[in-house]
Amino acid sequence: MPRREIEGDWFLGWADRKRLKLSASKDQHDRVINGRTPFLEQEGLITPTDATHVVAQLQIPEPVHPDDYSFEVFGEVDEPATYSLADLRRLPGHTVRAVIECAGNDTSFWDYLKGRDEGLRRPKPSYEIGEGGSMDWRGTADKPDFDVDAIVGAPPLTCYLSGGEWTGVRLRDVLRRTGITSRAVAVRLEGFDEGRPDPTVQYLSVGRSDYAIYDPGVIKYDKGLPIEKALDADTILAWAHNGEWLTHVHGAPLRLVVPG
Repeated sequence: MPRREIEGDWFLGWADRKRLKLSASKDQHDRVINGRTPFLEQEGLITPTDATHVVAQLQIPEPVHPDDYSFEVFGEVDEPATYSLADLRRLPGHTVRAVIECAGNDTSFWDYLKGRDEGLRRPKPSYEIGEGGSMDWRGTADKPDFDVDAIVGAPPLTCYLSGGEWTGVRLRDVLRRTGITSRAVAVRLEGFDEGRPDPTVQYLSVGRSDYAIYDPGVIKYDKGLPIEKALDADTILAWAHNGEWLTHVHGAPLRLVVPG
């Protein structure tokens, strides 16, 4: 009988136990732009950082050293301000647990439930992308061999779902320090990533290829957040994930986390 491993990497968990990892697809520069989480295999509610899913709507930006990072708050505020990461960390900290899911996750399953396609078999969660791997057509839509029908019939979007613990500062504490006015109805957040939106997202959302795609060109990723949600006690600007500093692929040096 072979001897069970009790030395070496045992402190990371028994050597014969499978450690969770992403099934990732990469861009032409070998950077991870999408990664699926094997959530059915995880023990408990917290997804390990290395297995937390990745969805990049635009190009992954170049890393920024935490000491060089800053952002501005302006608009319907009495005192516009610029904050560094060190400034934020002087404010009262807050930790939340949150499940984060891609808006397009399990779309094929909902199509199955709605009976849109009578021949559609019940899809099963699978985080393995398979041979060839990449699910990204970013930057290729203008090429002659761009196959729209292949996109619509691509493997189901599933396993873009993770649970984690996030630590940072309440967004409302930052907004109140700048004197947010009663006229403010939403917070517009502009991300650090920049690029041309992937047309496959639009093709997949409508489920057909005879669709005129709107191309806005190169933009920054941005999102509007209703003021009520921005002021919620659990909406935070996070610099830590699962008890450690944020990694670049998960938003370092700072990301917004909006539970619910």
